[in-house]
Amino acid sequence: MLTVVSRHCGHTSGMAAQRSGRSGPAVGYLLLAALLCTAMLAACGTASIGGPAVGAVSATAHALTVDGRARTYDVVAPAGAHGPLPMIMILHGRYVDPSIEEPRTGFLPLAQQGKAILVYPVGYDQSWNAGGCCGDAAADDVDDTAFLTATVGEVASHYPIDRSRVYLVGYSNGARMAFTEICAQPGVFAAFAVFAAAPTQTCRNTGVPVPVLISDGTADPELATTDPPRTATQVIDGVVTAWRARDGCSAASDNSAVPPARLTLWTDCRLGSAVESLLYNGLSHFWPSATQTNLPYSADVGQAAAGATLMWAFLDAHRTPTDA
Repeated sequence: MLTVVSRHCGHTSGMAAQRSGRSGPAVGYLLLAALLCTAMLAACGTASIGGPAVGAVSATAHALTVDGRARTYDVVAPAGAHGPLPMIMILHGRYVDPSIEEPRTGFLPLAQQGKAILVYPVGYDQSWNAGGCCGDAAADDVDDTAFLTATVGEVASHYPIDRSRVYLVGYSNGARMAFTEICAQPGVFAAFAVFAAAPTQTCRNTGVPVPVLISDGTADPELATTDPPRTATQVIDGVVTAWRARDGCSAASDNSAVPPARLTLWTDCRLGSAVESLLYNGLSHFWPSATQTNLPYSADVGQAAAGATLMWAFLDAHRTPTDA
């Protein structure tokens, strides 16, 4: 059963939603108040993706039960959205929740401009079970793939989304979870984009190709390995090569640069899929933001090179194949 809780700046209605498997209800109110206040303030003229911010948004908390566990997710949508609109599900990193990831990742202008509905699932104790990793979600064997898939269905039943344009984005632990979710449910999402993570295991579910943008900073110490010794760039190159093989991409590629980022795109892939590598020169495990923020693990790379800008450009080019 779906429970919906609305929040507005300076006002509450109903009981606050529980944030995760163990956190208390007060956090739900604080998060949604912060989300909506941030959204409304940003709608008054912040830099944005592909144009000026032009409209207000609504922020709503939702709850559902999956595998016997109470889970929650937040939706940020254009006020009075009529759609159908693309949906972008954004998975936060470990040790944070959507109250950090929403402003850090920078997708909010898409909702302000009426271009997309944003969905922020809340991890279990600020973690995702990406298959043997990470945190309490993995330790307690939480079925996060079922949660994310169920969330897409619930959002579709309450918001005017275009089911051929459902996208997934993940950062760090959330990026690992994105790989796991896509491998388990390849027909749910039209494309996905990840930053600062490699999959926890090889995806052997290759029946449905899924376009992906795989990105990281070249100086990311979290992805570099010692056994065998590999840099973050070498790790990402390996992940890209594996996904190209999964989606049947040829060797032909196009190269471009948006300093400090460099991009390599493969489009000659099975059923119209595509794979893109996005590497930020000198960046570590920090999300590439459009502007300077005080948020943890965030680096200012400018609007043109921001993760949200380049990810949306990739995602927006793809639709779910009719025979997926």
